[in-house]
Amino acid sequence: MADDQLTGLIQQVQRSVQEKLAQVGQELTNELQQFHNVPTGGGGGDTDSQTLLDHVHAFADSYSQVDVLNNLVDAAGKFLPRVILLIRKGNNVHGWAGRGFDGDFMASRMKRVKWQIDHYPELTRVINQSKTLIANFSDLSDLSEEISSFDGFTPLKSCFFPLRVKEKVAAVLYGDSGSDANLQGHQVTEVLTYLAGQELTLITSKIKQPREGGAPARAAAPAPAPPKPAPAPPKPAPAAAPTPPPQPVAAPTPPPQPAAPAPAPAAAAPAEDPSIKKAKRVARVLVSDLKLYNEEAVSAAQRSGDLYSRLKDDIDRSFKHYQERVSNLLTPNSPNYFKEELIRQLGNGDAGSLGPLPF
Repeated sequence: MADDQLTGLIQQVQRSVQEKLAQVGQELTNELQQFHNVPTGGGGGDTDSQTLLDHVHAFADSYSQVDVLNNLVDAAGKFLPRVILLIRKGNNVHGWAGRGFDGDFMASRMKRVKWQIDHYPELTRVINQSKTLIANFSDLSDLSEEISSFDGFTPLKSCFFPLRVKEKVAAVLYGDSGSDANLQGHQVTEVLTYLAGQELTLITSKIKQPREGGAPARAAAPAPAPPKPAPAPPKPAPAAAPTPPPQPVAAPTPPPQPAAPAPAPAAAAPAEDPSIKKAKRVARVLVSDLKLYNEEAVSAAQRSGDLYSRLKDDIDRSFKHYQERVSNLLTPNSPNYFKEELIRQLGNGDAGSLGPLPF
């Protein structure tokens, strides 16, 4: 192919790409403008609506990816008790920022969170289908144990939001109900995650420009001038070489000892059956519910040893729910994991504090 033809073809491709980028940028800008043009302030609206509008405008005034992501985490933390943003890198997601979790986790362990996507069906589904997932915490896979390990807390409901950038899921925003019974803010959080993805698409495509009257893009700080090299110190006059001290006579080398035999590798612990793990999770969540909504009765019963008689109706109702949930997971001879959780959580390991149980 002649040079002129090649040059013309390259220019044609460049024009085509620029036209498509401009078209996509205009479509995204028009869509986002519907949110940006909503006036803030003015009174008359509820607090949640005003908070949503404030964050929508914060997105509009963000001109870097970091600003958009920080705004998303801040906004989601206003509508859900606990959130964590997980950035996708290859086949893993990594903890990036969060709100609402224990301070020690936020300060030292959040950045070390690393989940393999194909190991957890929730992440696989959200990323492959690019759809929000809402579930009872007890219905999650082993991911529930990972989340509980953050600060030892067991929520009731969880949600996963895909953050789409250029038609690909670049991150997952996890949120849960904390100690609440419902996920009241999940719909607003889903909208915020969608808007953040659109803003990131504009930024990464280099389409978004500062709005008129908006915050100007920050100029890069000038690089500091390199320091002048310090003058070399004067070389000292050469000194006479000292007389070397007498060398000690080397001790005879002892004969080599035979190496101790390597210890036999410890046998790996057998993996727990998935059905048993799920049954244990169901029991753990149900008993956590009992403890959460009956704290005063539980404290009093631990002192008097009559927990079952105090909470008979609630315990019987939860045990019936447990049996329904695990009926297809366990055999008739399986341990009673619900009873084990009652003893562990409500009896502090002492079965006598519960009083006689009918199961």
